[in-house]
Amino acid sequence: MNMKFFATTAAAAVLLAAPAMAATFTLDDFNTEQLAVADPTTTTTTVGGQYAAASRDFTVDATVAENSGSNLASSTRLESYGGLLSFSTTSSVRGSAELTYNMLNLMNSREKGFFTFNIVPGTFDGDAVFSVNGTDGGGNTISYSENLLSGFSPILRFNEFTFAGANPFDFTNVASLSFKIDTSTTRGNVDGQLDSITVSAVPVPASGLLLLGAFGGVAALRRRKAKKAA
Repeated sequence: MNMKFFATTAAAAVLLAAPAMAATFTLDDFNTEQLAVADPTTTTTTVGGQYAAASRDFTVDATVAENSGSNLASSTRLESYGGLLSFSTTSSVRGSAELTYNMLNLMNSREKGFFTFNIVPGTFDGDAVFSVNGTDGGGNTISYSENLLSGFSPILRFNEFTFAGANPFDFTNVASLSFKIDTSTTRGNVDGQLDSITVSAVPVPASGLLLLGAFGGVAALRRRKAKKAA
């Protein structure tokens, strides 16, 4: 076999297969039932379920009553049921809800991985602060925060995080990963629903596909030259 042609073919195969080395999977489809209701603060935990982690925690906190008649108890809810994650606060109450996954493998690198938060259309009706915090098995951390307003992107790339620690964050050995929505500094009566959170990898860029085409063109040219020489 022509070794140069073999090497070129092998290089193209590696490039083509590269996205498969990273994973696309559903982190949570919210079919495992769980409920946390503020009293005014509550945490619930499930161990094992239809999510890609060893356990899952819900924490809710009713933090601000906007008038003297507001009741903080039972005012803030976070619920997973029937394929939906629902967050709600009652009128004139501001609060927060935090979803934490413990012991999970995100199976993607800092350069390629991203989350997609599949929001049910028309369910998010206000502004809130969204934040993410994570710690890997070595104690390195990631963090992220933004103010969610109408029209925000449902995609969060791993390389958008702020990284801290002695070593690069290990997305394949995550000790804890928390997603939090907080209305304590915005306004009350905010609701929203997700039907899933997925983890994906950035596909091969167009330049990579052009490179594959170049490999094929070079190989064909070599074959034609070889036939003429014969």
